[in-house]
Amino acid sequence: MAQRKLLLDSCVYLRLAQSVHPLLGEEFGEDNVCLYVIKEFSGEYERSQRLQTKFPWVTEKEYVDNRNKKITLSKKQKLQIPAVVEAFEDFAYNNDLVPSPVDLYALAHAYLAGIELITDDEDLASVALEFKVGVFGSLELLDLMVKQGRIDVSDALAACDYMEYLPDMPRDFYQKRNSLFGTSQRE
Repeated sequence: MAQRKLLLDSCVYLRLAQSVHPLLGEEFGEDNVCLYVIKEFSGEYERSQRLQTKFPWVTEKEYVDNRNKKITLSKKQKLQIPAVVEAFEDFAYNNDLVPSPVDLYALAHAYLAGIELITDDEDLASVALEFKVGVFGSLELLDLMVKQGRIDVSDALAACDYMEYLPDMPRDFYQKRNSLFGTSQRE
């Protein structure tokens, strides 16, 4: 069976990589699901003092090595990225949406590779939906991982606890978490 590749945006990676490790490049479940990030994640991290302070574990060897398993595009697809990103930027600008440049780049990868994007960014999801790129959020990804046997519910709840601890939670976090995994002690 072919691999079901899913591309994570930067925020989803940062929310999940420490709780579910190794996170990237390993197939799981009946659907052969495999998670990836784009190589540009590292540059975004290196340019942001805020990210470096909040997520110092990103530079640890085990996480750097895990991120070496990146999504790949053909030469032709790579040449198309600037035009695709420009179309996304135009749509975002004309609709008062403000996704980050790196996330638009990730969306371009998903678009060109014909795969789904995992994001909790509503503006980015709006652009993705306009261009018919499938999207779902970090909690839905955790649910998929539970259903495919990659993690159990306690692991999913631990990842949710980490999001609460940061605090860096997607919109409707408690409602989605409780709906997918049951109620936690904290609200």
